[in-house]
Amino acid sequence: MTNKSTIKFTVFTLSSLLLTGCGTIQKPTSSYSLQRFASPEVAAEKWRPSAHVGSAKMHKVVLPESANSKPSFDCNASILCVEEDPYFFLGSLSVLPGLEFSFNSQLNRISATWQFYGDYHGNAKAGNISQALVMGVSGHSDSDKDISYFDIEVPNNFTKQSWDQTTKTLDIGWVGGYRIDDKWLVYGGPFVTYHKIDNTVEIKTDISKIQNQYNFKGRQVGANIALQYAAFSWLDVNLEFVSARYRMNDGSINDSQVNFMLGSRF
Repeated sequence: MTNKSTIKFTVFTLSSLLLTGCGTIQKPTSSYSLQRFASPEVAAEKWRPSAHVGSAKMHKVVLPESANSKPSFDCNASILCVEEDPYFFLGSLSVLPGLEFSFNSQLNRISATWQFYGDYHGNAKAGNISQALVMGVSGHSDSDKDISYFDIEVPNNFTKQSWDQTTKTLDIGWVGGYRIDDKWLVYGGPFVTYHKIDNTVEIKTDISKIQNQYNFKGRQVGANIALQYAAFSWLDVNLEFVSARYRMNDGSINDSQVNFMLGSRF
């Protein structure tokens, strides 16, 4: 090994130790959901609220490094497959018979549900078949500022990197339901979700500053099936299974999970 190679290898080793000591660089990520809980039965009266709490994992994708490269769905010590907080609040309010608006705290999502077929919630009995259309919009941001690392390719080796991404989402779905009896409702259906992701990456050294902006589009196609049980007149319990395929650029993954929710319709 030549002296030049030895020096470069030594510097690389020291930079790796420094990087390990400071923590692994977190790559830009975006989150996507496998949660629906859209009931096809809406209140028969206007201004009827409902409130639910539940648990559902949020998944992460490592964004591509360029407009045409692939995303990564792999997990490691610094990139978690799911977000750490799985809990959410879902609040709804009917504005007309069969039409309600909802807010989901985990997804930062506002949605509308229009029931166009079947008896409304509160009036539905065993054997009732219901259908509804659901549309929602949401948005969230994520960032990591001033990530310091040692770069042997840059004259002033100590470099800082920052990234800031914003994801906007539109989802559309159909949901159908069937009442097994007065207390049990089976519901679910297909959905498609579109993601528009804007990511800005900034690299700074003592002598330069580079800023790159990347735009990505993701699409999620899937379906759910859920079971709702009216334990009391004021409490219902929901359990759902969701399966979907998420695609961005040339990368894709199939995910599925079980979610839980309970609450009241007033």
